[in-house]
Formats: sequence, C-alpha cells, structure tokens
Amino acid sequence: MQKKLKWTTFLCCAFVCACLIGLGQGIAAGGNLDSIHAKKNITCVDCHGHQKPVKGDTVENDVCSRCHGTYETLAAKTVNPKIPNRNPHKSHLGDIDCAVCHMAHQPSEAYCNGCHSNYKMKIPGGK
Repeated sequence: MQKKLKWTTFLCCAFVCACLIGLGQGIAAGGNLDSIHAKKNITCVDCHGHQKPVKGDTVENDVCSRCHGTYETLAAKTVNPKIPNRNPHKSHLGDIDCAVCHMAHQPSEAYCNGCHSNYKMKIPGGK
C-alpha cells in the first residue's frame, strides 16, 4: 500500500530543491574559484569529497594536482618569458600549499605580492 505524500512534505521538498538550485546558480555567477570550477561542471564533491567541509578547511595539493598537474607542470604553464624568474609555481619558497594563494570561497591572492609588491601578479579568482 502506497502512502500519500503530504502536501506540507511536498512543499518542504520543493523549497529545498529551489534553494539548492539557486545556490548552485549563485556560486556559478560569482568570480571566486568555486564559481570558475562550477562553470566547468566541477562540483564541491570533486574537490572536497563526500564529507561536509568544515569552515577553514583547505583542499590538499594532491587533490589540486589531479586536474592541474604537478608544480613542474604548473611552472611550465605560468612562466612569463619577459620575466622568467617571477614564476609563482617555481619560487624560492618551494612547493607551498595551493590554498596559500588559491582560495575557493573568497578572492584569491598571489602570496608573492605580499613581499614583492612590485610584482603585481594576477591570479584566477583573484582581486
């Protein structure tokens, strides 16, 4: 015997679905890395896994490297022929955490600019 779906249950489900769709559209409309990823159909689960992230958590470098490649690969992609010694992925700091510069849910900032203000490096999803 099938139970009838209560009208209030239906409305609650419809409201939750509408909110989730709106949230997804809101994320995709922004300029941070979460938006850039969403526009390419990369979901929260792809980076964070199935566990709910806790505020302040970051994604480990090995997760980023699955799509973006190793530091060596990134250094080759981000070399500036005019100033080859200013490569954010081949610096005197070595291999730092991706999340030091690349922040998904707030504007990203090139860490190098903190000390080297004359560099004015731009970064995807940045200010």
